[in-house]
Amino acid sequence: MKKEPINKAFCIAPWTHTFISPQSERRLCCASREEFNFARQYLDSDFSKNKNNNSYKPVSLNEYWNSDFIRSIRVKMLNGEVPKECSVCHEKELTLSTYRDYFNRDLFPHLINEAIENTSKDGHTKLRPRSYDYRFDNTCNFSCRMCGDQLSSRWEKEKVDNNLWSKESDPWLIPELNQEIKNFQTNVVTAEFQQALRNKEIEEIYWVGGEPLLWDIHWKSMQYLVDTKHAEESIIRYNTNLSLIYRDGLNLFDDLLIHFKKVILLVSIDGAEEIGEYIRTGLNWNKWLQNLKAAKECSKSNPHIEVGLDITVTLPGLFSLKKMIDLSNDLEIPIYPKLVYAFDPSIILSPLALPREALTSILNDLIKYNLLNLSEYNKNLLDLLLDLKKRETHSEKYPDKYIEGLKEGKKKHLKTESIRKDIFTLESILSENEKAKDWWLSI
Repeated sequence: MKKEPINKAFCIAPWTHTFISPQSERRLCCASREEFNFARQYLDSDFSKNKNNNSYKPVSLNEYWNSDFIRSIRVKMLNGEVPKECSVCHEKELTLSTYRDYFNRDLFPHLINEAIENTSKDGHTKLRPRSYDYRFDNTCNFSCRMCGDQLSSRWEKEKVDNNLWSKESDPWLIPELNQEIKNFQTNVVTAEFQQALRNKEIEEIYWVGGEPLLWDIHWKSMQYLVDTKHAEESIIRYNTNLSLIYRDGLNLFDDLLIHFKKVILLVSIDGAEEIGEYIRTGLNWNKWLQNLKAAKECSKSNPHIEVGLDITVTLPGLFSLKKMIDLSNDLEIPIYPKLVYAFDPSIILSPLALPREALTSILNDLIKYNLLNLSEYNKNLLDLLLDLKKRETHSEKYPDKYIEGLKEGKKKHLKTESIRKDIFTLESILSENEKAKDWWLSI
């Protein structure tokens, strides 16, 4: 029987989960909106008051785990106070099914009482992390348009090659600091992860990057868990572009995943065919589709392996959602949608950048199509589309900054299209809707 959390503010993650970014930022989790110490993350737009001083001072897990910060978070949660860092889940800003729900109801509901009993009044806990989201580096073979250099080495190279970075805004790209980061990630982060593996302390691993299937540590760690039989007690989650499923003679499905207690394979994709390849620069749609079908075939004979489509709903992606609905139904793979991060009006890839009239017409058409083809596989997408209709557009939420933000966002977007020498562009995609095209040309 699953245990409900003690209050609406409570999340078991600060007692069980450890996260670190490729730039060595330790966080409560990947969805936490925290004041950055060194490298501002993609969720941190509201915390710009903390100016970056290029001071790289990473901490080990032991230094972080009962630090003043995380202890204060635990105290707030136990008292029913929602920390500001947890607004993404509390306000359901990105997805209706929150990360907090996953930790509380699906992963560690049995640990809630133990967490409470083993936490002192000042937030110090005797529990140790057993869920690891360690992003060892930003190695990635894609440069998805809603991503960036922190999570994609391909984005990073593009930024460096075109002199689009500065020491003030991107200190991790300073060569000397970049080498320090690599040293810390190898000597401290990788070492503490491997030690936890050897001690059998890890119950869940979230493989996400960068692209985790490009990491040697992914393949070696998974093989180690299989060889030591600890795979039978381990839960594995992925967020992967699934561009490759073989490495050094190993097949991801047949040699590794079939041995684990549970596997949640979330495959990142945001649009089909040409639109999908536009959003995810580096994607080969036909090869990706073959790999997805292989994953589905494996899950049919191994029910502990769940395959899902992790769709980030973007502005260009709206024009490909009908095909994604069809794909989901044809392969019987559920869609787990979320919105593109959009915490300021310059995020031009957000559907909410559109004027209300244009957005409503597009959403109504998609909702109608979703209803006509409704199944257990796409009902989550329908819920998100219906919710999207209720959200404030950028012009409604940021009336004083909307126009300025749009111009800034379009300028950056066109620069990226120019660098990538795109022939098929956002304007090409928006041309399918007259109102959307007119809006784009008017900016």
